[in-house]
Amino acid sequence: MPCCCAKNCRNRAEQGFRLFRFPADEKRKQIWIKQCAKHPKGDLRLCEFHFDDSQFENKRQDGRRKLKPNAIPTNFYK
Repeated sequence: MPCCCAKNCRNRAEQGFRLFRFPADEKRKQIWIKQCAKHPKGDLRLCEFHFDDSQFENKRQDGRRKLKPNAIPTNFYK
């Protein structure tokens, strides 16, 4: 099962955490890499813990937390 690639983060999908793939857009991908100080190899993901609530769409009818298209991870103090 996928797990979060952030340094010192052990969150996994089977623990109930949402995991998000790095963006396909190269510019945004480089920002994510810089933020998490990680050089992604393969299909790496970040968990929802690393995104502020402001980075998610509000009040979705289906109740899911979906990242905004321009979301940037900022929480790496774990």
